[in-house]
Amino acid sequence: MLTKAELDAWLRAQWARRGHQLADGERHGVEVRELVEHSAERAQARELPYLDLWILMYDEMLSWVLSLQGVFQIRMKAGRPMGDFEKALFLILARIVADSISIRHLILLCFDTSARTLLRSTAEYLEVVVAIID
Repeated sequence: MLTKAELDAWLRAQWARRGHQLADGERHGVEVRELVEHSAERAQARELPYLDLWILMYDEMLSWVLSLQGVFQIRMKAGRPMGDFEKALFLILARIVADSISIRHLILLCFDTSARTLLRSTAEYLEVVVAIID
């Protein structure tokens, strides 16, 4: 495992090999902190009059999934063991909840491309839940 200084030296050597000289303290690219700050500024500059309504509807969907997951938690607390089916469904629901919360944060930070990517897989998990329950 490299130390931070060794990694920095290796990266500088790679950039130098490709014809890019970096001054001390300089780096290529931007830090994640800078991306988030820029995104927050961009989000404030945008005029999205109905976003709050869509977020409210999204929160209702998330509340429904949490309630469904709560049914399984009640069963666990009652001391009744869950079978493989219930365990699988519980884990899928947990994944949907985690991804949904992440999507909500990404939308509010205006990382819409990342939110769409995550939404695609979350929609597939929701389809699996519907297929299993139905």
